[in-house]
Amino acid sequence: LLTVGREYSSMHADIYVRDNYVTSVRIGKKGEITIPKRSEASRTLMKLASSQNDIKIFLKDS
Repeated sequence: LLTVGREYSSMHADIYVRDNYVTSVRIGKKGEITIPKRSEASRTLMKLASSQNDIKIFLKDS
C-alpha cells in the first residue's frame, strides 16, 4: 500500500523503482495505491526496493 494524498485520487500513476518501470496504476478514493501481494508488480517492487526512497511515483493527466 502506497499513500499519495486524497488530492490525487482517481489519477493514474506510473511506479518506478531505481529507474526501472514496475507498473501503471489508478489511485483510489483515499489517495492510496493498492498492489496485490502476489502480483508480479508487487514481487518486482519488493525485490528492487531496499527502502521507500527507491520508489518513485509519476502522476499522469487523464
